[in-house]
Amino acid sequence: MPSPAPGTISRLIADYVLGLRLDDVSPEVQRFAKIMLLDCLGCMIVGAATPSGHAALALARESPLPQSRIAGTGERVALERAALANTICCNALDFEPVGPEGHVGVIAVPVALAFADWRESSGAAVLTALIAGLDVSGRIGAAWRRDTSGSKVVGLPPVRGAPHSIFAATVPAAMLLGLDREAIRNALGIASYSAHVPTLRKVLESYDPPMTKYDHMGGMALAGIDAARLAAHGFTGDREAFEGEYGAWRYSGALGCDWTLLEAFGGDFMIAPTFFKSVPCNLYDASVVVLVQKIVAEHAIRPDEITRMILRPSRDIKGHGGDGSGGSMSQWLSVRLNAAHGACGTRPYSAWQNGEPPPQEVARLVDLASIEPYVETGPPDVRYWEGYVPTSVTIETVKGTFDDHMPLLQRLTEAQLLEKFVDNVAPAIGEAGARELADLTLRLEELPRASALLDRVFA
Repeated sequence: MPSPAPGTISRLIADYVLGLRLDDVSPEVQRFAKIMLLDCLGCMIVGAATPSGHAALALARESPLPQSRIAGTGERVALERAALANTICCNALDFEPVGPEGHVGVIAVPVALAFADWRESSGAAVLTALIAGLDVSGRIGAAWRRDTSGSKVVGLPPVRGAPHSIFAATVPAAMLLGLDREAIRNALGIASYSAHVPTLRKVLESYDPPMTKYDHMGGMALAGIDAARLAAHGFTGDREAFEGEYGAWRYSGALGCDWTLLEAFGGDFMIAPTFFKSVPCNLYDASVVVLVQKIVAEHAIRPDEITRMILRPSRDIKGHGGDGSGGSMSQWLSVRLNAAHGACGTRPYSAWQNGEPPPQEVARLVDLASIEPYVETGPPDVRYWEGYVPTSVTIETVKGTFDDHMPLLQRLTEAQLLEKFVDNVAPAIGEAGARELADLTLRLEELPRASALLDRVFA
């Protein structure tokens, strides 16, 4: 697939960003972006109580500049530190949306809110910036990661990550700073040189992964903001960073680039490829847990009736086999532990990864859980970005054996997402406050100040 002429992509992105008007965005896309904000905000609030959230908030409090508020306490810290800490909180439980390609909302939302809090940006301006950030970052990631990029690797490639997520910070920051066309192009170039190396495969091979997880999302939020702020002060970036044999796709670890995805922006690109989670674990584990929950519910199985669980996730991840005994991060990656929590209905969800030993009934099921390879029965007619994260599960009990298979992860309804939000946020501000905050979020474009959302959190 031939590369466009040098400088083409940064010009296209800058023109798109500068020309985007909320009135030109379909109601469906606007609603989706607000739901993305709602889900990420809820995850940010509940994530403030996690071990990784505590560490990030402690760092943020060392900042002397009172600009933007952080989750947990509402203290004002420097803009960059607020974005870093809130991104880490949002990603802490891996409960946030996945998409439009990888974890981009987890960066776009905290960054947009941090700028809104500092600069008193309107709700309409923040919503527009959020839509642009999701679209640009999602398209870049899709161009680098999907099989249309020209990659011939089957399954998860040896180098994988989300360097493209940095643009989910740079684009909203550039828009809310009011950068001009050339400054936006410079910011994109700076960001492309500042993205973190792709570390996903390394992390998945660990029983006790680091708090940075698959990619250091908080660090990329920080670097993306720095790129926009440097460009605002005249610092130049590579405006021809994307194109050619040695462009950003290459030094970000991709195996090719689908240029067609980078030659058009807007529309509903970000809607279909995004999945919201009903349980706090990575997407491929989520399908296992959801299937366990389905079997247990359909057959009215009590935890004490289970004698064995056989889990068959479609990804072969070393960390799946751990028992979660290493702390909060080993708990995050252990599919055995997550399935046990799902079978037992453990609540609140933050208890799944609190670093404490699990309840006795959960620990018993972890010991009874084993992992077997998932056997593909035929070529899929859908791709991972369409929800193809297949799994099968067998649960043996004192009253019989139950098997089930799930090829596609089911999408949550808006009503289910609202209840998830209330479940995450109510412990901090009460159920009435959570529902009021949800209503404000879904009317974001009407707010003279988008920071009214944070006012409600920290009222």
